[in-house]
Parts: sequence; structure tokens; C-alpha cells
Amino acid sequence: MAAKREQKAAGVGPVRAWGRFLWWLATMVVILCAASAAGYFVVDHYLTVRRARPWLLKANQALLAGRAPEARGFAARALAVDPASAAALRILEHLRPDKRTSADWLALLAAATARPRPRAIDPIVARRVADLLLRADRALSTGDLKSAAAHVAGAL
Repeated sequence: MAAKREQKAAGVGPVRAWGRFLWWLATMVVILCAASAAGYFVVDHYLTVRRARPWLLKANQALLAGRAPEARGFAARALAVDPASAAALRILEHLRPDKRTSADWLALLAAATARPRPRAIDPIVARRVADLLLRADRALSTGDLKSAAAHVAGAL
């Protein structure tokens, strides 16, 4: 009884059951909203990846078969469904044409061999190196890595 009198004197009332119930209910609503939002994002991501998967498989098959324009189209469709698709971006990066010229190859070879580029190259040697690098460039465009490596080795 004395505790109740002290609470009344201090202006503090007893904790009511309705107050606890409302606090519990508000907490549960917040937890349920957070769980449903997280579930929505997980399900949306799963469905997006699932819709993009057939296009990625077709793009990969076309890429392996050597049909670059078709693979580019399928990868673009996969990106239209799932803009964050890392696999489609890798396929498109692989299909990007390499636009290096023989002058670029000379600079790359000089950097790779860690030798400074000579100021004056004998014209006959320069023509021979440029010819070998052009042959290596053609071999790379056809996918023949062995002969490209042989041409680059000959240019060194």
C-alpha cells in the first residue's frame, strides 16, 4: 500500500496492460514490415535472375559456337531483364572487338619487354616487325593463338 501511495505522490501511475499490449503490437508490426520488405527483395531478385537465365544460356551457346552477333543479341536481352547481370556483362566484354593497330602492338611489346622503344628503327626491321605484328593481329582475330604467339615472338 505504501508503494502505491508513493507512486501517486510522485505522479507515476501503474503500468497498464493496454499500454504493454500496444507497445508489443507496434513492435510486431515493425518486425513484420521489415521481414516482408526483405522477403520481397529476395523473391524479386530470384525471379529476375530466373528470367534472365535462358537468355544467358543461349548467349553462352552462341558464343561457344562462334556466332558473335547472335550472342551479343542474347546478352543484350539478358541485360534488359536483369541490368545487374555480371554474366551478361562478361559476355559482352568478351565480344567487344579489339581495335589495336600495329603501332599499338609495338608500344605494348616495348612495354612488355621492359625495353625502351628505340628512337630510330631501321626501315627494313620496322617493316618486318610491322608485318609480323599484322599477321599476329589477323591470327588473333581468327582465334589462332599459337600462330599469333609465334608471330609476336618473331617480332621480338
